[in-house]
Parts: sequence; C-alpha cells; structure tokens
Amino acid sequence: MNDQCLKPASHVLTQEAGSELVLFNTKTDSSLYLNETAALIWQNLDGIRTVADVIATIQANYPNESVADDILDVMRSLQSSGFVEPSK
Repeated sequence: MNDQCLKPASHVLTQEAGSELVLFNTKTDSSLYLNETAALIWQNLDGIRTVADVIATIQANYPNESVADDILDVMRSLQSSGFVEPSK
C-alpha cells in the first residue's frame, strides 16, 4: 500500500466543521466524521503523493509519536468504505 496513490472518490462530498470534516458517500448514502488528525490525512490524499509520502508528511507534525500504523488504518478504512480510491 505504501507505493499506492489514493484520492477522494468522485462520489464523495465534504463539509468542513472547524478543523474537522464530514464526508458523505453519495453511492452508499453513508457519512463519516473525521477528527482533526483524520481530516489532515484526507487533505493529503491528492492522488499524486504516495501513501508513504503522506505518512512522512503527517509524521512530521507529530515528531515524538509513531503514527504510521494509525495513518495506514485510517487509509485502509477510507478505502474499504469507498471514500477514497487509487489514482490511475
């Protein structure tokens, strides 16, 4: 997964709520609330940067913590629930 590039799925709408986000999947009529950290992950999934690049960027914001596994968990969850997809 680390060399994969992910992007928001085209059928997902976003609504900012302060530093947090609410996502709505129009295909499944499901919504997902992202806290500030998960929203930061979402904002970095641009389809250009690899998963490893995103992890490195976010890890820089939390230099005293190991966050790679948590970031991967969020990305896997977003992908399995159809909120993000691999870029082509």
